[in-house]
Amino acid sequence: MRAAQPLVCHTYIPLCHARFVSAMSAYRLVDQHLVPLLAEAERQGVQSEAVARALVDRAMLLFKRTRSLEDIRRELEFISEALDDDEEYPFMRP
Repeated sequence: MRAAQPLVCHTYIPLCHARFVSAMSAYRLVDQHLVPLLAEAERQGVQSEAVARALVDRAMLLFKRTRSLEDIRRELEFISEALDDDEEYPFMRP
């Protein structure tokens, strides 16, 4: 379970590195399950759009366990602003 307060990366580099490695491991873990999930959904006739919506819904349940609604809103705004793969961004989120 994730801590309620995010780590402050710019003040303690080893924690920042550990957080980055942990995040990458989380992506790898999700990716390992996503391909079989989509294959199973296709076998059962469930559209990938419905699977995506269910995943977002479950992600929101996870966020609600440790984050405020306002913090979740900010996270979703940040994600939505970064949807265009061709647009360059002058900063990365801390």
